[in-house]
Amino acid sequence: GIICGVNEQHLALFGSMENLMSAEGGIELIENLPDNGLSILNGNNKYCLETYQKIKGRKEYIILDTRYQLPDTKPDLWAEDIKIEKDWLYFRVCDKTGDTADFKVNLVGRHNIENILLATACAKELGMTLPEIAKACEKIISDQGAMKLVRSPALHKADIIDSGYSANPDG
Repeated sequence: GIICGVNEQHLALFGSMENLMSAEGGIELIENLPDNGLSILNGNNKYCLETYQKIKGRKEYIILDTRYQLPDTKPDLWAEDIKIEKDWLYFRVCDKTGDTADFKVNLVGRHNIENILLATACAKELGMTLPEIAKACEKIISDQGAMKLVRSPALHKADIIDSGYSANPDG
């Protein structure tokens, strides 16, 4: 079970942060995983970290930067050497066993590195290696419904990042 992030976006629907944490915060998902199930959480989100610390079963967390790791728990995956270009994200994925791989992904926005790390943790659980995952990520095509780069005519020299889809506090 992967928990990408939790924020106040659907607070009106759930009525309280406690209810929201139970549903969107992943508590219900975690409670319904099989005994050998794995919970994968975004360590850059404070609500996910709170949930991570409550989980008794198998669990992993990812972070973008080792500055955000829990005091006594090394993250399972993290990103280093992050370079954000206009059309690409470049970064190195490291895991706690010492494996690394360089990723080049055709997406806009640093937050997508979190998504890639979460998916990478799942792919590793399913038996893929970091180099295999990095190669597969080269084939990702940006979803037209999410954040996208809109290029202006060359003479205006101003591009627009359209994230109108992300109508939530983090977005």
